[in-house]
Amino acid sequence: MRRVEEVEPGRLRRRADMRLPGPAWLGFHVEHDADGGGTTLRQRATFAPQGLAGHAYRRSIGIFDGTVFDGMTRAAEQCG
Repeated sequence: MRRVEEVEPGRLRRRADMRLPGPAWLGFHVEHDADGGGTTLRQRATFAPQGLAGHAYRRSIGIFDGTVFDGMTRAAEQCG
């Protein structure tokens, strides 16, 4: 089950359903160029670590974030 917590025109934020040592969210924001010539998709992952386990998790997984989220962005671009 995926929980969408916030929806606005051009914006979406959902809460992660994974079991993590702290809450996590993934947000998307679509921006259209003023001249109508293009669109930019921005994504933001937010994690609020709780306790020692949360901070250890954040430090250990942080090195993979760029690879994972860049791949997600490329896949989204191919859909549009």
